[in-house]
Amino acid sequence: MPDYIRDDLDYDVILNVDSDETPQVSKVCFRWLAEEISSAAPSLSCFVADGDFGTGSHCNYTGNSMATLGSNTFCVQGSDVRTGIPGRLVVRIRPTGLQGSYNRLQGQVEYIHNGRSELSNAVKTSVLIDKMNNPN
Repeated sequence: MPDYIRDDLDYDVILNVDSDETPQVSKVCFRWLAEEISSAAPSLSCFVADGDFGTGSHCNYTGNSMATLGSNTFCVQGSDVRTGIPGRLVVRIRPTGLQGSYNRLQGQVEYIHNGRSELSNAVKTSVLIDKMNNPN
C-alpha cells in the first residue's frame, strides 16, 4: 500500500501466503479500521513506576487497550485475485467513503482446502488517509 490512500483510486493490496501451493481463493474481504488507544487502559505511569497492580488499583486492567471503529466489510471475488506470483495474492481495491480517522486496513482470505471453505487469519496494515481529498 502507498503512504497515503485517497477515495476513488485503484490500489493493489499484496497478501503474502505461507503455502507450498497457490490457494484456491473464493474471496478476499477487507475492512477499514480506526484504532485508538482506549482511555480505559492503564496510564503510562503504571508501566514505568513501581505501582500497585492489585485489585482495585488504577493499574489493574484486564480489558482490550485498543478501541476499534471501522467501515463495513467489502469483498473481492476470487476470480479477480491475481495469483501469478508464488507466495502472493494481489487484490485490487478501489476505496470509497474513506474517513480521515481510518488508520488500518484489515484483510482476510476465504479459500477452499480439501473441498471445504476455510478462512485465513485476519491481517492488518497501517494506512494514512489523504485528508486533503477526503473531507469526511
